[in-house]
This record gives sequence, structure tokens and C-alpha cells, in this order.
Amino acid sequence: MFENFVDEIEILKQQLELIKKQDRVLEEIEIRLHQMKKIAQQAANNEMPTEEREQLNEQIQEHQTVIKTLEDYMHNGL
Repeated sequence: MFENFVDEIEILKQQLELIKKQDRVLEEIEIRLHQMKKIAQQAANNEMPTEEREQLNEQIQEHQTVIKTLEDYMHNGL
């Protein structure tokens, strides 16, 4: 009986660590989404040259790539 209790505690510890990792990944995704929102607002609120818009678009695409990588990590790597 005691061994089962110890095994259950170990499983719960592992699950807690997994949840902590997922939480950190979700925090990073949230940060990236907020940065993307700021970039989009900046682009929408200002008349700017095409070159500057392209740079902002590249920044958004970089954030999207990182978010996709983080999502893949959460679903496959954790």
C-alpha cells in the first residue's frame, strides 16, 4: 500500500512539472501575441512607407513562426 502511495506521489510530481512547463510555454505565446498586437496597431494607426510596413510584417511572421514552434513543442515535445 505504501508503495502505491509513493508511486502516486511521483506521478503527481511529474504531472505538476509538465503543467509548469506548459504554463511557461503559454506565457511565452501570450507575450508574442501581445507583441504582434502592438505591431498591428502601429501599422493600422500610421501612414507609413511600404518598406516600413514590410518590416513590421516580417516581425509578425517571426512571432508567428515562434508561436508555431512553441505550440508544436507543447503538443509533441513535452
